[in-house]
Amino acid sequence: MNPRSTQRRLPLPLAIGCVLFVTLLGYLVSTSISRRATATFPLRTPRPGGLARPGPWDTVTVDARDPGAWRYVDLDHGSFLEPPDTAGWDVSVRRFQIRTREAAAIGEPGPPNPVGRGTTSDVGEPGTLGKWYRYNLLSHVLEPRGLVYRLRTDEARVARVEILSYYCPGLSAGCVTFRYAPATGPSSPSR
Repeated sequence: MNPRSTQRRLPLPLAIGCVLFVTLLGYLVSTSISRRATATFPLRTPRPGGLARPGPWDTVTVDARDPGAWRYVDLDHGSFLEPPDTAGWDVSVRRFQIRTREAAAIGEPGPPNPVGRGTTSDVGEPGTLGKWYRYNLLSHVLEPRGLVYRLRTDEARVARVEILSYYCPGLSAGCVTFRYAPATGPSSPSR
């Protein structure tokens, strides 16, 4: 009797299944022990005067943790607006969704492109910033793409907006931090 004929080989589908199972276990273990780190910011209101009082970049952190409520920001005057009086809003935020009064033109990292209306391929649906983030599969963290958007406010000013973070201190999701400045000023400063 041939010794090779008495050895049993593991069926190919079972071997592939074992490899996939071990790979999945490795992924789950690595994501559970990987360090989740990203920029976090405490809640911060806009600078009084907003775009009506030109100056350097202003950083705003919006508490958008309530999935059922939009938070409204007036960039022209530098204030949060509360329903039902939200007529002058320029940016609204709910969790990771960010809307603008009209479509925003998208730029690459660094100084933004010339003013123009965005298109659906630029920013998602008109009136939204679309996919402003990347989702990290290992850490399960939303990371800003580092793009600078140009948007027109309700008072016809043009602002540059850059999303900085989606997290409050303690890595609590739902606090959108962005900075904005008039579009006629120095280019995007280094971080």
